[in-house]
Amino acid sequence: MIRIITSMVVCLPMLASASPPKVERFDAKTWAQLQKDLPRPSVVVFTATYCSNCPALIDRIAQKLAKQGMKQEIVAVVIDEAAPQELLASPHYKAVSRLFAFDGNETTLRYVVDPRWRGVTPYVALLGTKNSLVFVAGTPSDAQFASWLQR
Repeated sequence: MIRIITSMVVCLPMLASASPPKVERFDAKTWAQLQKDLPRPSVVVFTATYCSNCPALIDRIAQKLAKQGMKQEIVAVVIDEAAPQELLASPHYKAVSRLFAFDGNETTLRYVVDPRWRGVTPYVALLGTKNSLVFVAGTPSDAQFASWLQR
């Protein structure tokens, strides 16, 4: 069995595809590269297979963006151990354009993302224009979401 610890980063291209194309590795270098490569604004949702609130949050973000007529990406990063085929078969990730799974020590990878993050999911990274970045533990408020969209 392959051990994959996933931290989900969600980038939403308007409405998601039927399923993410593949599960990508999220290692110690991935976060820095994603911040450079993702179009702005983008949303990255760090999630876990045991997170009961995460699927609804991903859907809510997708709906809010669609309602605004925006085509921002939603990236999901799964932080716990899960087999790639299980993640791809899950309906919870259909609204994401890219799906990642942690590949390495979870504590270390969380620290690379945000030293203040203690593993709570969902953990949302709102990547705004002009390289702004806001982390939200839990569901972003309407005010936080609106502020991110205006940046």
